[in-house]
Amino acid sequence: YRINSSGTTDIAGEGEFDAIEAAFHEWENVSPATINFTRGSNTTHTLDISDHQNVLFWTTTLLDESGDAARTLITYNNTTGEITDVDIVFNDDYTWSLDTFDRASYIYDVQSIATHEIGHLLGIGHTQPGHAADLGYPL
Repeated sequence: YRINSSGTTDIAGEGEFDAIEAAFHEWENVSPATINFTRGSNTTHTLDISDHQNVLFWTTTLLDESGDAARTLITYNNTTGEITDVDIVFNDDYTWSLDTFDRASYIYDVQSIATHEIGHLLGIGHTQPGHAADLGYPL
C-alpha cells in the first residue's frame, strides 16, 4: 500500500501516516490469520483504477454526495472476479484526528476509520445496521 503524501491538513506532521500504518498492523495481528502488508513509498497518486496500486488519500471531491467519512473503492475483473485495484479515500470535508472520534461533530479518528476501511480492502462487509462497524469502528 502507498499513502498520498498530501495527507490531511487537519493533522500536523505525518501523524496520519503513522495512524494508517498502525491500522494495517491491527489487521496483521488478528489471530489466527496470517497476513502481511508492505508499505511502499509515499506517492502523489490518487484514484486510478488501472494503476494496480493500493493508494490511501484524502480529497474533498469524491465523497461529496455520499456523506461518507471514507470509502474503499474496489476494482475487479468481471470475468475472473480477481481484485485488480483497491484505493481508500478519506473525506477531507470532515475533521481528522489522532485521538478523537465524534461522529455528531464530524470529527473522525484516522486509525479507527482506516482499520474499518482496510477490512473492506480484505473483503469484509458491514454487519447489521447499528453495529459498531457501521459507526466507523473497526470491523
